[in-house]
Amino acid sequence: MRWSNGRVVDAPFPDWLRQIGIAIAALRSAGARRIVVAGQRMGGRLAAIIYGVQHPDVAGVIAIAPASAPGTLARFPEITESIAKAHQMIAAGQGGQRTTCAEINAGSTISVAGTPTVCLSFVEPGGLADFPQQLPALRVPIIWIAGTPDRTQQRAAAMDATIPANPSHSFVQVIAAHPQTPAAGASAAVDWLKTLPVQQQACQRLVLRCNNPDSRGRRRAGSKKAMSPNRRQTIESFLCPGGFRHFRSFCPRPRPPIWQPPCTFPILPSGTKLTATRPRPGR
Repeated sequence: MRWSNGRVVDAPFPDWLRQIGIAIAALRSAGARRIVVAGQRMGGRLAAIIYGVQHPDVAGVIAIAPASAPGTLARFPEITESIAKAHQMIAAGQGGQRTTCAEINAGSTISVAGTPTVCLSFVEPGGLADFPQQLPALRVPIIWIAGTPDRTQQRAAAMDATIPANPSHSFVQVIAAHPQTPAAGASAAVDWLKTLPVQQQACQRLVLRCNNPDSRGRRRAGSKKAMSPNRRQTIESFLCPGGFRHFRSFCPRPRPPIWQPPCTFPILPSGTKLTATRPRPGR
């Protein structure tokens, strides 16, 4: 990820979000159904909050001391000069040329290597990474954990107040400096995870039609009329991403269907009809 050893600002912000999406897709393909995105500082504002805004299918967001907003960073003269320099290089057709950019880390200005285009994607006010402007669009459950002595969280309560009301929205303050906030807020995050609502998954409707092998010449209970040997049985089932959910059988006398749960059905479009014949006993 960005800011890991050897990477820092080697890719623009949208690529960072796509990398998170790839990791989530791998988890879902392995069977995970409820994904919560968590991050600290830049991971909190960029990965957790903004990814949650763009992907409302995640189960929730854990934002640990999210910082620093581009609008706030622009108050530092070094950041303002770096932004102006990046715009000049892009205007001159040098947006992909390696240079140095100013960043703020724990309240101190540092210099990192990157291209003007990449640097601007993270620090330009009003850009995609300006998370305070996107907070009103956040619809997924969120817990915001802020340390009271943390200078980066001085406006945390005011920004958190711009998030739309949600029963699973929580704002937690802990007595911890920025580096210690994850440990101090761990128990609160675990308790919050337990309160998340179970997500309802869309189901597919599957209709199976099969011969009823037990209907040949047999009489219905309480009837003198024999059932037709060509009587067909209709089986309607609903398949959900988490597995087999509902099963209903429609026939004069419900019999065991061709396939009984637990089974593996393909996920087919709603209304798909399959026709099959159950082998006669002894065949």
